[in-house]
Amino acid sequence: MRIEPTYCGLTKGLYRDCQRPAMPDSPIPLCEKHMREAYLHFANHIEALWDTLEEDPLAWSKRVFRPHTEGPDRPVVYYMLIGHHVKIGTTRNLSARLTQLMPDELLATEPGGLELEKERHVQFAQWRDKGREYFLPGPDLRAHIESLGASA
Repeated sequence: MRIEPTYCGLTKGLYRDCQRPAMPDSPIPLCEKHMREAYLHFANHIEALWDTLEEDPLAWSKRVFRPHTEGPDRPVVYYMLIGHHVKIGTTRNLSARLTQLMPDELLATEPGGLELEKERHVQFAQWRDKGREYFLPGPDLRAHIESLGASA
């Protein structure tokens, strides 16, 4: 008897399936990468919830019935590896942005909004390759990312 492998059930971009094998013991068909992303996404929400429980014991029930939709007050500039490119962008809700873009890796973040993002686009303009926010990982861009240290 031959058992067919199960593949990740997520779709990337314009209806491209993930094509990675699903984890065999997963209750839902997700590959290891997407399982990790889902875990990190929900771990951030749970951590924020624990922080609020001391102030508001009913915070849990409020979160369960009204999911978190708005991002934190402070925006960040992020550096994501997508294929062979580094995407430099900004967001107020990093976990939602990670879910939307499904990068290969979140390389780093730094506090800042649109102005800082524009500065970084100018700073690394010589490495711009694919679209407005996609850059080749040139040596000065890699050095900048390393100077920011590990992200989240």
